Amino acid sequence: MWMEVEQGGELWFTGRLVTMHFLGAYRHVVDPKNRLAIPSAFRKELAAPDGKTKLVARPIVSDSDGITRRYVELLTVGEFDTASDCAGMEKKLNLSESEMDLINRTYADAATLEMDLQGRVLIPECFMARPENTDDPFGTRLLGTDVFVVGSRTRIQIWNAQEYIEYRRRTGGRRGTAPVPAGGPGA
Repeated sequence: MWMEVEQGGELWFTGRLVTMHFLGAYRHVVDPKNRLAIPSAFRKELAAPDGKTKLVARPIVSDSDGITRRYVELLTVGEFDTASDCAGMEKKLNLSESEMDLINRTYADAATLEMDLQGRVLIPECFMARPENTDDPFGTRLLGTDVFVVGSRTRIQIWNAQEYIEYRRRTGGRRGTAPVPAGGPGA
């Protein structure tokens, strides 16, 4: 029997802690209606007892060590609350401007998604980079129709395929990673 979610990325099943682990990278296509099929291995980890799996999507853009990382991150609602680090701040009466800015950015750029019975999520239009979407004032249009769905321990990353291949090539020499072959995975 399922028990309630205790904290981000952790489910309690018959009194024992089960931590979700999303492993692997899968190339997928976002369909014309912005639906993305979540890999079956990930769906098994995410399965809610009532069949209504809710996720939070947020854009991640960072540049460190000369390597740009641009993807949409999917988290469980509990993991989002933990990762956003805003829950503790919201309880304070007097927030600093930087704390308030963090809360505003974190929640303004996030979107709630629900996985349908076929294991698909609807990617919000604000995350889609299409030729007709020329307006991107906040830098959140990160995904084309060709994407990689990547496991990252307790989170799922959705990368534009070409950017992911380039990222893997640039980080291929680092411990714990493997370069992507010239023709892409499986080539």
